[in-house]
Amino acid sequence: MTDTLNITPQSRDQPPPIVNSGLFFGRFLFSFTKLGYQAHGGSQSFSYPQLLGKNIMITGATGGIGAAIADLCTRNGARVYGIGRNAEKLDAIARRLSPQPGDFIPLKADFSKADEIKNLIQQMTQNGIKIDALINNVGILNHRYQQTADGHDLMYAVNLLNPYRLTEG
Repeated sequence: MTDTLNITPQSRDQPPPIVNSGLFFGRFLFSFTKLGYQAHGGSQSFSYPQLLGKNIMITGATGGIGAAIADLCTRNGARVYGIGRNAEKLDAIARRLSPQPGDFIPLKADFSKADEIKNLIQQMTQNGIKIDALINNVGILNHRYQQTADGHDLMYAVNLLNPYRLTEG
């Protein structure tokens, strides 16, 4: 049995496929730009009443997705423990989120340092803080090999090992 590939010539009535994709992206791509976001009314106000009074820990909370999740959680009345390695950024986020119904508690910790994660776990345990949800959002991308003080690959320590330690703690 022979399989045949049926290739039909492009009809003169239809635009070439590249034009069709251009029409698709021209129509929908704008929505994913900053101007498109603003034109469609900016951020949506999501309501999650189940977050009210919950303790949520977010790693990588100093920017991007982590800061956005912290904003959403505090808007819905959660107490957010935001972890980051930059104290100034953590404080700025805490100030920005202070009018929200929930609380943002900044916690400084560097995920490349195992002892800082162990101290963080110990501090939370000693204070009797129970975490309802942990969002492991921390991550780095290095293009060259770097080693931590513990002798681990930096990307391995930050992206996998220390988030695992925090999850288990």
